Amino acid sequence: MFNLLADFLIFLLISLFSLGLLRLLQVCLTFGLKKIFIKSNFAVKYNFDFENSNSLLKIIFLPFYFYVLYICFDLYNLFPQYKSLLKNILILIFIFSLLRLLTMLMDHALKNYWHNKLSIKNIGVISTFINTVVWIVGLLLLMDNFGIKISAVITGLGIGGVAVALAAQKFLGDLFSYFSIFLDKPFEEGDFIIVQDVRGTVENIGLKTTRIRSQKGEEVVFSNSELINSVIHNYKKMKKRRVSFQFGLVYQTPIEKLKQIPNIVKEVFDSITDADLERIHFSSFGDYSLIFECVYYVNSPDYNLYMDIQQLINYRLKERFENLGIEFAYPTNTIFLNRIS
Repeated sequence: MFNLLADFLIFLLISLFSLGLLRLLQVCLTFGLKKIFIKSNFAVKYNFDFENSNSLLKIIFLPFYFYVLYICFDLYNLFPQYKSLLKNILILIFIFSLLRLLTMLMDHALKNYWHNKLSIKNIGVISTFINTVVWIVGLLLLMDNFGIKISAVITGLGIGGVAVALAAQKFLGDLFSYFSIFLDKPFEEGDFIIVQDVRGTVENIGLKTTRIRSQKGEEVVFSNSELINSVIHNYKKMKKRRVSFQFGLVYQTPIEKLKQIPNIVKEVFDSITDADLERIHFSSFGDYSLIFECVYYVNSPDYNLYMDIQQLINYRLKERFENLGIEFAYPTNTIFLNRIS
């Protein structure tokens, strides 16, 4: 009886001393992290403040406190009948801490690194889905450590998963297409795209559907899987716009003036910013006009800027041609009459 009491007191002193050292280490680490966050821009750069790090430290140190107690119990062989129970409790706490740590880090990544790319609703759904998967895997690991045969459980989950997948095949296809859009980024919210016969701006990318505001004003809803399987023209990704246009001059234009046309067009482009002339050529003889073809680049994907530049080009060409007496052609018919004597 005396030996048992002495062993228990020694166990109690060593346990308290070990837990105290562990607590001191945690406090020192917490204090050190606080100093780091104050002196550096770590929190601003990674959007990870002191409260987040302190919570992670608490979760990390939690299993170590119980591990110290378990070592002390095992060292003095106190209450051997409860050794198996203590071991199971330690495993439970370790797995719980690990899962909690993983879910906290993933939630932080979703809410802080991807908040500009995902809506709040989608973040909540994805976070719930990921957390559910993590906790199910953790529960299976826990059951396996406790000696429970999980093969039957996994088989049941597999059969149930196949049934659910068949029932929700369309939804799952749209969901995986959403992740494909999110990871591959063929377009983002705010991009102007053309898909099938629809031209418009992407307003919302949801888990099942994507909504596009067309140029006519109505909202067009595509399923994500249909959108991924279509050819998409994304004008937001365009660095600059290539423009080709033609104009025709009357056949009565003298050859000397025709030869001046390329220089006149080049001078017009020299006075216009955000547009670079590629070429200007007398391309062909039309039915009622001499046709010139002009190709240039607008150094922006902005459609309104392109139209403003094209309008300015038209104004200046019209002005220069009028000053030089050069006429634009328009459809005409010439009738030749023979006098019969």
